[in-house]
Order: sequence, then structure tokens, then C-alpha cells
Amino acid sequence: MALVYFLTTAVAAFLITSAVARRYRVPILLYHSVSPVAKKGRKISINSAAFERQMRFLKENYNVLPLETLCALRNENQTFPKNSIAITFDNNFGNFYNHALPIIEHYKLPVTLYVIVGELNKLKPETIKAMKKSGLIDFASHTISHPYLSRLSSKELNMELSGSKVLLEKQVDSSINSLAYSYGDFNDQVKQKTKEAGYETAVAVYPQHIFAYDDLLSLRRIPITQYSDNMRVFKMQLLGYLDFVQYFGSLLKRTLIRIM
Repeated sequence: MALVYFLTTAVAAFLITSAVARRYRVPILLYHSVSPVAKKGRKISINSAAFERQMRFLKENYNVLPLETLCALRNENQTFPKNSIAITFDNNFGNFYNHALPIIEHYKLPVTLYVIVGELNKLKPETIKAMKKSGLIDFASHTISHPYLSRLSSKELNMELSGSKVLLEKQVDSSINSLAYSYGDFNDQVKQKTKEAGYETAVAVYPQHIFAYDDLLSLRRIPITQYSDNMRVFKMQLLGYLDFVQYFGSLLKRTLIRIM
């Protein structure tokens, strides 16, 4: 009986909080790889046809803004525009330029591209120039070697954070103000070092929407995977329904552990 009461109360609180905060909530989408045929067993790779459907849906139903713009609004305590959303890509997979960028340019959607600086050789100089010329791509850092940041020494951490920022700024000839934690791994020390390195924002991986009161150095993102090829699943992710499923599952697990 206590379990039922606890879960009912928690679910009600979640729904009420979500309803009140709806106008302040913004999804940040996380993509990795787009190709004509998604690789089996590689969930983070989606096919071009699904990506095109998703971008068309966003163009027709959402106000797609650069992540930097959304963060500026958050920093100034302004309300997000209705149906705001941001698109991000992690890792400089070569197929981004060949398969994702043409679709992005077709629908004129701004994207933040988080680059593993140590793998910049995958991006040719003319490719970088073409992406900059589009006016749709904001470059950002995804560290130098994509390590688990919380496991590094202070010196190693400084190199991954400050070093990647300096190197990438030279390569793309523009300021780099945002970081993606590799594997979504970070702790308080990593966040502090990120701030000291000069980053204004940092993104993680946990699949929830961001809210107006969220920390700009631990922004939440929604991973888009092969499961999202199904447009019903994709729409549920955008609306936050899967946030609830994850929240309820986590809550149930903690509750069972507590009473057993």
C-alpha cells in the first residue's frame, strides 16, 4: 500500500511539474552518424531517409534555433520561443558532410557540431570551409581524444579541455564556446575545469529536456538512435513522454530497493 501511495504521489508531482514547466522546456537533440544504410548493431547510426523525415518534421513543426541562441536566452532569463528545439551532432564522422549536411542545408536548420579535435584529419580543410560558408554550422569541442574525463589527472584534463579549444579555434578561425563531455562523463571537478577553460556551455547525454533553470555546464540532450527511425518514437521523444518513462523506471527501481 505504501508503495502504491508513494508512486502515485511521485507520478502526480512529475506531471504537475512538467505541465508548469512546459513553456520553459526545450529538447536538444543528439545525433552521431547519418548514412544511406544505417549500420546494424550500431544504434547511434541512422539512415538518411529517416534523418530527412525528422528534419522535415522539425522544419514544419518546431522553431529550430542554434544552441548558442537558446543558451543566451537562458542566461538572460528570457522565455524560450514556442516550440524551440536545438540540433547537435557529436564526433566528426565523415558522413556528416556527405549525408547529413545536404539535408540540413535543404531545410536551412542550424546545427552545433561537436568535433573530436584529435580526429580533425577526417575533415578536410575545404570541408570545414564549406560548412562555415553554409552559415548553419557552429563548431564546438568534443575534447582531443574522447576520454572519460572524470578519470584524468588535472594536467590531462586541462589538455583535453583547454588544448582542444585552442586547437579547434585555430582550425575553424572562430571562437569555441561549447563543449560536449565525451561519453557524457563528468563530475564537479570536470565542470569547474570546463568553466576555467573558457567554455560558456557544456552538454551531456542523459535523455531529458532542458529547463529554464538548468545549469549551462551540464545541459541535457536526447540521443536520436535507430529506434527513432519510427516517427512515433521520435515525436514521443520530442514531447518528453519518454522522459516520463525513464523517470518512472528509475523511481520504481529506487523504491523497490528501499522497501526490500
